[in-house]
Amino acid sequence: MASIYSTGTVSVTNGNAVVTGAGTAWALGLVAGGMFTRLGVAVPILSVTDDTHLTLAYPWPGATAAGAAYAIALENSNAADIVDLNRTLSRVLVTLSLAGVHPNASGTIAERDAIVLTSDDEGFFFLHAEIGVAFAFYRWSGTAWEGPFPVTDAAAGGPVSSIASGTGVTVDSTNPAIPVVKMANMANATIKGRTTAGTGAPEDLTAAQARAILSLGTAALKNTGTSGNNIPLLDGANLFSGTTLLTDTLSIASNNQGLQITSYSNTPTSGPIVAQRARGNSGAPTAVLSGDVIAGIQGRGYGATSFSTLGRAGFTFRASENWSDAVQGTDMIIETTTNGTLTRTIRLTVNNGLLMTGATGGDKGAGTINATAVYDDNTLLTCMALSKEFIAEGAVDLQKWDALVPDLVIPEAVDQAPVLVDVEVEKTVDIETDDGLVRRSVTEIEKRPAVELVPVWDEAGNGIDAIEVPLTETITTPAVTISRVHGTARVFKAMLDDGFDPRDPEQYFARLLADEALPGMPTQADWQHNDLSIGDLFSRKWLAVEMLAVAANVMWAKLKDHEQRLLAAGL
Repeated sequence: MASIYSTGTVSVTNGNAVVTGAGTAWALGLVAGGMFTRLGVAVPILSVTDDTHLTLAYPWPGATAAGAAYAIALENSNAADIVDLNRTLSRVLVTLSLAGVHPNASGTIAERDAIVLTSDDEGFFFLHAEIGVAFAFYRWSGTAWEGPFPVTDAAAGGPVSSIASGTGVTVDSTNPAIPVVKMANMANATIKGRTTAGTGAPEDLTAAQARAILSLGTAALKNTGTSGNNIPLLDGANLFSGTTLLTDTLSIASNNQGLQITSYSNTPTSGPIVAQRARGNSGAPTAVLSGDVIAGIQGRGYGATSFSTLGRAGFTFRASENWSDAVQGTDMIIETTTNGTLTRTIRLTVNNGLLMTGATGGDKGAGTINATAVYDDNTLLTCMALSKEFIAEGAVDLQKWDALVPDLVIPEAVDQAPVLVDVEVEKTVDIETDDGLVRRSVTEIEKRPAVELVPVWDEAGNGIDAIEVPLTETITTPAVTISRVHGTARVFKAMLDDGFDPRDPEQYFARLLADEALPGMPTQADWQHNDLSIGDLFSRKWLAVEMLAVAANVMWAKLKDHEQRLLAAGL
């Protein structure tokens, strides 16, 4: 009948041969092999690393699972242990035979005690060979068993490996089945090792000497904790509540997302990143002075052979005056590097107002922009009132004017997004019934980020752990071209469709007086603060001036004609 081992739970990943256990105690339970089974899928065990890690003979073909039940059929494992024991025992016996030592029998302690011996059998040799116990000899004295006598290496690299008594080592054989090996007596608060050059007996080492041998730094003198002067240790909520002060540059290298900061606060002025700056040093800080950078972000890129040593773009916060506890003015600057150069230049400064580099007159105050030029994409060519088709025919060709408007092009965007999978989640809900609230368990499908269990190997190639790595996918949003139309041309055509004709001065001035505004411009009834962009207003004003010029041109032609008639009449 099969022997089944199923202590604890396991985590398995499809396509990965490493199995990670929790509370499994495989090594302690002498699990050395067998058939690993979960939900009807069985794979032979190649090796057992320790209590919580084993490696399958080939990658797990079943579904990925965590904290799951499992079973190991041990009949194959026990058979493998017996074969291994017999193979090793054969090599031991050959080695001992070459040394002139011939055991009379071998087996377990129980099998030894079952042998009937008398005084005539003095010198009978018994080799203790049992799974999980080191090889050892026992000798029949004629009246009782003597031993155990540990078996030592017959030769360098030989098949037999055990521990025998010697310098600094003693073997307590009170219980022959489980010999206890211990170090010789040592001084209080010391450990055994050796600092003296060359080989020799173990020496008593102090804690400092032991740390030096193990290459342990000052961190070995600190406790772990979730706050205070400790090595940071995340608590149950994956948080470290203390403030960690780094006295040097913190560098993070990642092939994916470099740094993510999540902040929770009910304080509206609190942010996830706070930078501080002082002159002096941490022991004697002094006030920052005007022009000192107090926080900032710089962008550096990789050239042909290395990363740039200086930032080529920057977003910086500076002190705009010498600081005290009463005055602490700041400004914010944006810097970029012109194509084909290596020099980073300030492009924009924000203090009271917004000041573009190159503009004269400095900061013009709160709510202002001082720049050498302002461009608005809504400023469009607007001379349809003077076009030949309108002057001659009173028509507006919208297709012609729309063709003069540049399209809005949104470039392609490439982002990395987490892979989401459907996960069944057990929840409890309170449902109102005639008998009151009834609490029930329901299963809901939620989208959760998918993760991949990546095995961790030690230097010897043994699987020792598995870590969760979020799976991401590349999301490409294709470029989009949005066709735009000439809004001012449509305003003009709507006026014409309404019966207005600026070629008629009488109509023009009648509308001007009725609207109390230049025709083409928003009236008092139509005006909405900040409803039109600078470009829209400029285009509308352009149209209004052109319509005024059309009306004035017609009036000039009539005055010219009237003048000619007066001259013809001799007046």
